[in-house]
Amino acid sequence: LARQYTITLSARNAGGAGFQTLALTVLGESSFGPASDNFNNRISLTGTSLQVKGGNVNATAQTGEPNPAGFPAAKSIWWTWTAPAAGTVTISTIGSDFNTVLAVYTGTNINTLKAVASDDQSGGSDTSRVTFNTTTGTSYQIAVDGRSDAVGNIVLNLQFAGAIVA
Repeated sequence: LARQYTITLSARNAGGAGFQTLALTVLGESSFGPASDNFNNRISLTGTSLQVKGGNVNATAQTGEPNPAGFPAAKSIWWTWTAPAAGTVTISTIGSDFNTVLAVYTGTNINTLKAVASDDQSGGSDTSRVTFNTTTGTSYQIAVDGRSDAVGNIVLNLQFAGAIVA
């Protein structure tokens, strides 16, 4: 999730002498917000059993962004995951340290997303959890937001179970 920004400041005195350069490098999310704040910069997830971490401090909602679980979008960050097969997937924010709202969509444009599942509170301790059936090759867009503008550290868990073949 880390991004790097370099800001260079140069200064001279009134006579044009004494040139100095100061370089400041900011690593991580800092005040610029998380890398996956924007839907178009969502992070791709691969695998069938995984846990990823992030945060939504300084995150924002985008114009046209759907409201997760009926709450106004405010400080969302995004991931995308493609189902390797038909089956069932459970996604949760269990382990996060703030009141999360979780929503899953299909679609590739923020303005035309179709809701698949959403939740607030089913994970216990102010976390969220959804379970839904998957379609082979379908990409699911996952948004985690803070209820009532809450921010903190996100733990996103994904557990996929493929269909049983007789």
